[in-house]
Amino acid sequence: MPEGKLYLCGPYLIVAMHLMRIEITGRFIENLFLVRSPLITIGFFLPSIYMGGTQQMDILQQVGRDQIRTDLPDYRVGDTVKVHYKIKERNKERIQVFQGIVIQKKGAGVSKTFTVRKVSSGVGVERIFPQNSPNIDKLEIVRHGQVRRAKLFYLRSAQGKAGRIKERRRFTV
Repeated sequence: MPEGKLYLCGPYLIVAMHLMRIEITGRFIENLFLVRSPLITIGFFLPSIYMGGTQQMDILQQVGRDQIRTDLPDYRVGDTVKVHYKIKERNKERIQVFQGIVIQKKGAGVSKTFTVRKVSSGVGVERIFPQNSPNIDKLEIVRHGQVRRAKLFYLRSAQGKAGRIKERRRFTV
């Protein structure tokens, strides 16, 4: 790795350095040491970016801030959604629609994901989608569900009417 470059590798940041300060777009990272071994990556001195000496931000938030999507509708756990997902097969690209109930939302920032569950031919199918993925073409909300849980894992064992979710009442003014 060349000196003074910033590399994002999975959930870790790897920085090629031999000095205490590295310049990134006019700002400085202070006291950043990452030790990389085949088994573990350890970060010493919590990395932070000093912008003008007053505001601090986590490096991963700074790097991934422009990748967060804001064009998706506001959905909740329990909602029935249609996820239009781009599938690449060799040199062709098509859109596949996956419709089901959102059973969980997980993570924060760039790594935020949501799980959608549907029953197809009597077999339950769950798929985890990264919320900020550029492969999500569109997200449609079909129904707003009324639930009192943040994770709907009980739907995995529920059959028949027990697996249904009431529709949330929406008041308009």
